[in-house]
Amino acid sequence: MRTTSREIDEPGNAAWWDYVALPLSYPDVGKSPYHRPLRLTPPARPGIAVVLPAALVVYAAFALGVARWWISGLAAPVIALLLWRLHPRARFAAYIFFSVVMLRGLATRRWGALAFALAAVALMQTPTARRAWPRLRRGRTRGDGFC
Repeated sequence: MRTTSREIDEPGNAAWWDYVALPLSYPDVGKSPYHRPLRLTPPARPGIAVVLPAALVVYAAFALGVARWWISGLAAPVIALLLWRLHPRARFAAYIFFSVVMLRGLATRRWGALAFALAAVALMQTPTARRAWPRLRRGRTRGDGFC
């Protein structure tokens, strides 16, 4: 059944411009489907999901500024972003990154880097971290909405 322009223009019926309206054009912004309050962290974000990415940003500053570890210093913010966004593969990426940091700490006898990586891996084992970043499951691919 086809809708006529007269039916659309009647009060109570949605017009085509209601679907493309700007977010601020609604009279009651709180009821707009496009309006979401600006928050730095959602209420459901656990504390570890804030602490670990922040620690990685600090590590990146140290790695680039003091230790001159360029690859590690450039990779740390990427891992921090994945952890912050609660990406499904963030846990795996973090384990790989912290393993490399541990090996570098052992090889160069930088005990601070080794301690940082061990502490981060220990934090990743807590139940709170497992809820924030669940483990990868076998058989999940890009085609089933995993990424």
